[in-house]
Amino acid sequence: MNWSPSADPFGFAFVLITLSAMLHAVTNVLLKASTDRQMTRALLGVTSAAVAVPFLPITPWPSGEVWMWLAASAVLHFVYQFTLLEAYAVGDFSAVYPVARGSAPVLTACGTILIFGDHVPFWALIGIAMIGLAMGVIGLGAGRAGGKATLLALITGFMIAGYTLVDAKGMRAAENPLSFLVWEFLTDGMDMMIFVVITRGFGVFAAARQELTEGLAAGFLSVIGYGAALFALRLGPLAEVAALRETSVIYGAILGVWLFKERLGPIRITAAIVIAAGAVIIRAA
Repeated sequence: MNWSPSADPFGFAFVLITLSAMLHAVTNVLLKASTDRQMTRALLGVTSAAVAVPFLPITPWPSGEVWMWLAASAVLHFVYQFTLLEAYAVGDFSAVYPVARGSAPVLTACGTILIFGDHVPFWALIGIAMIGLAMGVIGLGAGRAGGKATLLALITGFMIAGYTLVDAKGMRAAENPLSFLVWEFLTDGMDMMIFVVITRGFGVFAAARQELTEGLAAGFLSVIGYGAALFALRLGPLAEVAALRETSVIYGAILGVWLFKERLGPIRITAAIVIAAGAVIIRAA
């Protein structure tokens, strides 16, 4: 099947990216709540890879160009995983998550203009700016994240923007989107587990048993959520779709209050409303 970014209305991409945002927030809550975040993230990756394996027989072999994008995606995703987990270890969820996600849409918008040459409507740019700035306010005004956590979250944002652009390019370069999607889950799914096995040796098996439930749950949610995001990126305008995924911070804030007993002051509530308004503007642009 030969798809193009304009082959489907933006409405379907909007539905897919909203689902992705919800599942992304839940997955990150599971990572933050875990007592062994590296192992939970490693099991998440293994689950993603395992889900992709049955599709190999019906998936076209990637072309040379697609392999290049897959390799770049694997590197960016590993750095993203590492910096995000380190940020969660030293900072509050309500601070780290918004800063990491809030910096990504602006960087992605810049990348889509400079690298892809895509046209971004003026009002969509306004919505993107609103989302990015509001989530920055939430993050910088939250709790005890501190300089180290904020720096790690910002680096994570750069990695998110990087793999968003790379994955979108890979999906568009592939003749069949499954050719990129399946191999993306395989290559990116195993890197953290390989790292954990190398650094922990045989102790990895006991740790895996303790985090099995959380890791498997996070893995299945991640597969569904990120798969929906990749298809949305292929079907809809890149900058706008990528920005809409960042509304996951609203769902994350709700879960943070419910599960981690974090407080939402007037500034952060206002910022959350601005995020929602920015999403509406992007949708209407």
